[in-house]
Order: sequence, then C-alpha cells, then structure tokens
Amino acid sequence: ELQERASSEIKKLEERMMASLKEQQQFTNQRFADIEARLTAVEERWRKDHLSLEKGISKESKEIGERMMKVQQQADLEHASRKQREDGLSKQLKEMSALYDETWQTEKEERQAALKSMQDRLDQQSHSRTQEVSSCTDELQAELNAL
Repeated sequence: ELQERASSEIKKLEERMMASLKEQQQFTNQRFADIEARLTAVEERWRKDHLSLEKGISKESKEIGERMMKVQQQADLEHASRKQREDGLSKQLKEMSALYDETWQTEKEERQAALKSMQDRLDQQSHSRTQEVSSCTDELQAELNAL
C-alpha cells in the first residue's frame, strides 16, 4: 500500500512538474514570439522610415539639381559655388545615412543580444526544471526503495 501510494505520489509529482515545464515552455515560446513580432515591427518601421528618407532625399536631390541647372544657365561664374554646395549636401546626406545605418545596426545587435540572453536564461531555467524533476523523482524512488 505504501509502495502504491509512493508510486502514485511520484506520478502526481511528475505530472505537476511536466505541466509546470510545459507551462514554462509555452510562456517562453509566447514571449519569444512576442519579442520576434516586436522586432519585426521595429524592422518594418525602420524600412518604412528608411524608404521615406530615401524618397525625401531623392526629391531634395532632384530639386537641388534643377536649381543648379537654372543657376548654371544664369551665370557660369557661380559654377564653383554651386559645386561646393552640392558636394557639401552630398557629404552631409552620406554622413546622415551612414549615421542612421550605424545606429540601426547597433540597435539591432543590442536587440539580438538581448533576445539571445533571454533565450539562454529560459533554456537554463528549462534545463534546471528538468534536473529538479529528475532529482525529485530519484529522491522519491530512493525513499520508495527504502520503504
């Protein structure tokens, strides 16, 4: 009778531990999916912002080009001044683009590192729970054998 009760208790404990493990895994999977969804949304927002910036830059570049043509038609003497402005704007746009890309890459790496850290912690917790279940099962089996 004691052996049956102990066996029943072990089985109940294993079921509870497995349910807890499944619940932790579901929570982990949901959390990971939520984080991936947020990361995807951020990446999509960045793509839209980047595309919008590119369109804006393209439009500004076109407008600048048209103004420069008018200025060139008005006077060849101002050519050097216009060239200097164009080079300055191009450099500034490249610097802004490079800074934006660098910032995005840094943020992306930080988000990926955070995700990896969270996944590692969750994996460690899962492994720890599995070891706890195994340890409890072994202890109960030892007690059962002792009885």
